[in-house]
Amino acid sequence: MGDSDGVWISSDGGRHFARDTTAPGDGTAGSASGRLWTIDHATQSAYLTDDGRTWTSIPLPPAE
Repeated sequence: MGDSDGVWISSDGGRHFARDTTAPGDGTAGSASGRLWTIDHATQSAYLTDDGRTWTSIPLPPAE
């Protein structure tokens, strides 16, 4: 789960959660099936993670 202060991550299948404040982006976030994404509008990048600790940056297409 993401929010503007970071993400809550679980390493035991959702039984316990801890806050990780290293989430990139500007607070726009979403999730689906064990994955979390955030958006950084300033850099036009999306960031994806499946563990809340390692993030992959993907450039977004230019706005039309």
